[in-house]
Amino acid sequence: MVLASKPSERGSGGMEGDANPRRCAARVQKCYRNIVRDKYPALRPAVCVLGISLGLILKFKVPAAAREDLILVGFPGEIVLNFIQAISIPFIISTIITGFSAVETSTKVGRRATAFFLSTSLLSVTSGLILVMLIQPGVTYGETGEDAESFAIVEDLLDVLWNIFPSSLFVSCFQRHNSERREADSNSGLETNAAHYVEGTNTLGLIFWSFVFGQIFHNGGNETEKIRGTFAALRFFSKSWLHYSLSFLPFGVLFLVSSQVIEFQDWEIISKLGKLIGVVHAGLLFHGAVVLPLIYFSFTKCNPCAVLRKVYPALLSAFLNSSSSATLPLTLQRCEEELGVDRRISRYMLPIGTKINKNGTALYEVIAVVFIAQLSHIHPDTSQLISIFVLAAVIAGTEGISSTWFLTTFFVLRAVGLPAEGAAILVVIDWLIKPCNTVVNVFGNCIAVALIHEVSKNDLEEMMESGEEMGSDDQAVPSPARMHRSNAEGLHQEDIELHILGQASDDALNTQPETPAVE
Repeated sequence: MVLASKPSERGSGGMEGDANPRRCAARVQKCYRNIVRDKYPALRPAVCVLGISLGLILKFKVPAAAREDLILVGFPGEIVLNFIQAISIPFIISTIITGFSAVETSTKVGRRATAFFLSTSLLSVTSGLILVMLIQPGVTYGETGEDAESFAIVEDLLDVLWNIFPSSLFVSCFQRHNSERREADSNSGLETNAAHYVEGTNTLGLIFWSFVFGQIFHNGGNETEKIRGTFAALRFFSKSWLHYSLSFLPFGVLFLVSSQVIEFQDWEIISKLGKLIGVVHAGLLFHGAVVLPLIYFSFTKCNPCAVLRKVYPALLSAFLNSSSSATLPLTLQRCEEELGVDRRISRYMLPIGTKINKNGTALYEVIAVVFIAQLSHIHPDTSQLISIFVLAAVIAGTEGISSTWFLTTFFVLRAVGLPAEGAAILVVIDWLIKPCNTVVNVFGNCIAVALIHEVSKNDLEEMMESGEEMGSDDQAVPSPARMHRSNAEGLHQEDIELHILGQASDDALNTQPETPAVE
C-alpha cells in the first residue's frame, strides 16, 4: 500500500507544481487587465502623489546648473502618448464606420433613440463650451492680450468647410486647411487672405466622411459586407493596440505630472484647477437638473421628478462606483420595475446608451480642452472652437475610449492642433469630477428610456400586433452579483465578459483535479 501511494503522491506534487506557474500567470494576466481597464481605485491617486512628489524634489533639490536638463523629465510620458496617438485616428475612424453602419434606425423607436442621443450630446457640449468661454477658468488674472492673431469669423467658418470637404481624404491624414491674413502691400497696408495647408491631421474631415461611409455601408447591405469586415478587422487591431498601450499609461502619467510641476512658476494653478472643478460641476448641474428634465417634460408633459425619485438608487450607485457599466443591471431593474418601461425599450436602449450616450463626459471634455488651451495662453479661434465642439461630442461617445487618464482630452487637443502634454494635470482632479460625471451619464440614459417609452406606446402596441422585433428581449446583462465594481467609465460589455471569464479561469485553477493525469 505504501509503494502504491508514492507514485500518486509524486504525481499529485507534479500537478501542483504545474498548477502554480499557471496560477501565477493567470494572476499576472488578471493584473494586466485590471491596469488596462483602470480597476485599481488607488492607482491614479498613487501616480498623482508620486508624480507631484518627484516634481517637487527635482524642482527644489536639483542644482541651478542642472535645471536645464529637467525638461527631459516628461520625455517618457511623451513617448507613451505618441505610442497611443499613433493608433488613435485609425481606431476612431474604424469605430465610427463600423458602429454607424450597424445602427438600426428602421423603426420609429430606433430613430427616436438616435435623435435623443445626438441632441442631448450636442446640448451638453454647448452648455460646457458657453460656461468655459464665459468664466475662463484657465486664464491668468489680468491677462488681456492674445498670443495668436484674431481672424474674422467668416474666414474661420470657411476653414471649417474646407476641412469638412477636403480635396483629398489621403491628404487629410497629414494636413489641414488654414487661412491667415497677410499684408499684401507694405505701402498701402492692405491685407489679403492667404489660404494654405499646415501640418496636422484633418480630424474633422475624416470624422465627417467616416459618418458618410458608415451610412453608405449601412444602406449597401450584403454588397458592402466585405469592406465592413475590413474596417471591423482594423478596429479590432487598433483596439488591441490601444489596450496594450494603456498598460504603460500610468508610468507615462507619473513623468508628465512631474514635468508639469517643474514647469509651473507659481501656485496660481491650484486656484485655476479649483475654478475648473466649479465650472464642470455647474455645467453638470445645469444639464442634469434643467436641460434633461425640460426635454422630458416638453415631450411627455409628465413630472421629471418622478423619474428622479424612482431611479435614485441607480444614480447613487453610479456616484459611488463611478461606472455606468457597473450600474447597468441596477439601472435596468429600476427602469423596468419602478418606471414601468417596456423591456424591449430598456434592453435595447440602455446597453447602447451606456456605451455612447455620455452627456456628462462630453460636457467635461469640452471644458477641459479649452481649459488646457487657456493654461497654455492660447485663445482658440472660431474654427478651433467648432472643431472642439464636434470632436468632444463624437470622441466622448466613441465606444472603447475611456475618459480615464485624460485620454479623450488628449485626443481632442491633438486633433485640433493644441498642446496636449499639459492635459496630464487633469489626473489630479479626475477623482473629484468623475462621480458626478457618471451620475449625469446614467440619468441621461434613464430620461432617454422613460421619454421614448412614453412617446412610443402606440408604436409598441403596433409592433406587438405585427410581431415586429426591435431587439432581443433576453439580451444578456451581467448580474450585479458578478459585476466588478470598477472605476473605469469606459468599461463596456466586452470588458465585463472578459472579467467574468477571468474569474472563471481563476476558479478553475484553484480547483485541484481528483485524479491527476499520468504521462
